[in-house]
Amino acid sequence: MDTEKRAELGAFCSREAPPSAKKRLSELCGRVFLLPPDDSLSEPVAAHPDMLLTVIGENLICHRDYFEKNSALMEEACAFFGCAPILSESKRAPTYPHDVAFNALVTDKFVFCNTSHTAREVLMCAENAGLRVVHVNQGYAACSCIYAEGTLISADMSLLCAAEKNGVRTLKVPPGNITLAPYDTGFIGGASGFFDGTLYTFGNIPRADGFEPLLDFLDARKIKILPLCEGGLSDFGGIKLAARKNK
Repeated sequence: MDTEKRAELGAFCSREAPPSAKKRLSELCGRVFLLPPDDSLSEPVAAHPDMLLTVIGENLICHRDYFEKNSALMEEACAFFGCAPILSESKRAPTYPHDVAFNALVTDKFVFCNTSHTAREVLMCAENAGLRVVHVNQGYAACSCIYAEGTLISADMSLLCAAEKNGVRTLKVPPGNITLAPYDTGFIGGASGFFDGTLYTFGNIPRADGFEPLLDFLDARKIKILPLCEGGLSDFGGIKLAARKNK
């Protein structure tokens, strides 16, 4: 990546991500916004970007309390990305379904989410942006998927079926083989972030255990895989990457 493109790239990442991953990401991006935990969420996922915020067009949606508690960081992020903050007062708690208000998968045409538990501000912004909201039973939609080159990649059948019904290409990956302590497993979206032909990952995609179709898909589309740290895949709530809009 050349210096000019690097300077214009920004990312949201968990403050709890491995030091080596944060260092590598800072070398690749002009600005990395390390998100602190939200005390109202369960500790293992409290700093995960996919649990804390949704970006739709020029709007950044998150909980009012979180924004105000971290106002300097969030205001700087909004200025960098050219986003207006939309603040929600949806109920927040450590347990499902009160932890998924912002866990929506946003694509170029759709927003996949459990509409019963998604913040109304997310649904409103989706409608204003002309995106079709697709209800799925999976409340953790963002962390369950990669969306790359018009293809939704997930182990979750409800998301895959919903995508196929709406004409979106899909690729099924196996569940498991992603670390998220103390839980049994993490999710593919929580272990990665896609932007401009590159898939950034927390760890290495295994070349066995059923992940061959994913590696073949990435290779066929010349998508570069860029591991940010060593070891197997780990879920840290994904990486939200976008180009700077304000210069």
